[in-house]
Amino acid sequence: ELDGFSDFVMDSWKKAPGDLSNGVRNLVGKLKFIKLKIRDWVKESKNNRKGLINKYKEELRSIDENIEAGNGTNTMVTKRME
Repeated sequence: ELDGFSDFVMDSWKKAPGDLSNGVRNLVGKLKFIKLKIRDWVKESKNNRKGLINKYKEELRSIDENIEAGNGTNTMVTKRME
């Protein structure tokens, strides 16, 4: 399960505007609202993952440079192997 996704959907459902005069219209309106919210959540999640990937790549590059320069420690080598 994705971190916080279920809570996100439940919160969005509660915040979704509804038309209480018609049950079907209420359901459709809430589903459309949640669909847009989920799309935004997916975009944000992808951006966060890309940021983490770039961070880890930079960290690995830095470790590799230190190891190649002969400045690597056992901790660096262990971290690199993870």
